[in-house]
Amino acid sequence: MSSPTEQTRAIATRSTQLAFTIREEMSLTSVADAFYKSGLFKDVRDAGQSMVKILAGREMGMEPVESMMSLYLVGGRLAMYAEAMGAKIKASGTHRYKVLEHTDETCSILFYERVDGAWEECGPPSVFTVADAKRAGTQNMGKFPRNMLFARALSNGFRWYCPHLKVAGLASVEELEALPPATGPSKGAQALDAALSSPKPIEQAPEKPEAPEAAPEPQAAPQPTVEAYRALCAAYKDHLGEEVYHGVLGGKSNEVAPEDWQGALDALQAACVAQ
Repeated sequence: MSSPTEQTRAIATRSTQLAFTIREEMSLTSVADAFYKSGLFKDVRDAGQSMVKILAGREMGMEPVESMMSLYLVGGRLAMYAEAMGAKIKASGTHRYKVLEHTDETCSILFYERVDGAWEECGPPSVFTVADAKRAGTQNMGKFPRNMLFARALSNGFRWYCPHLKVAGLASVEELEALPPATGPSKGAQALDAALSSPKPIEQAPEKPEAPEAAPEPQAAPQPTVEAYRALCAAYKDHLGEEVYHGVLGGKSNEVAPEDWQGALDALQAACVAQ
């Protein structure tokens, strides 16, 4: 009768052989389609999205199942669970982290890097507090404050000190899910879109007069209405943010004189282009 160790080795060997068989007999397209049709991954809407997760995971050294479990699509962006980030860091052999403080108010994590066989601090600890969460509009803080603070502190440190362990631009799932939901474009943004997308009327060439006429007096460009001006200002404020918006105008939009409205809108448009 074989020993428990021999039985474990036999199971591991059969599992490895099965994995090789799957890789040899199933194309990447077939694997992605199988994951999608399984119905186990609610973030995946088609086989193409499954393939994106698998390929992104492959670039980080993950097997297909690990990729599907560790990565998640949130609002059209590919994200990674904080738990998976921690696993990547500890499995790297080059980096590790230590939790210095973890309460309902703050989480502080210190990151280390192996240099010439010795562990050295990468830099200042990654700290995320309740105050940071409020500024970022983080949701679910009332239900899971410790979890959210840990996820944000870990993901920040992961980006700062271990960027080579992940795909560029990858955020944490917890970070994206905690953002306020999109409420759709504001009325000001809709007005701005309409103003920018509306086709300009084609000017018809004037008929040739029978007799020479004096050139008409130049007319000033029509000023926008109060409603249009306020709607456009609201749209620019949404796009630029209040700090940049007020910096461009040097004050509140309501304090700009009507004769200066067009100049203010031109300045805001230039600020948008410069961003």
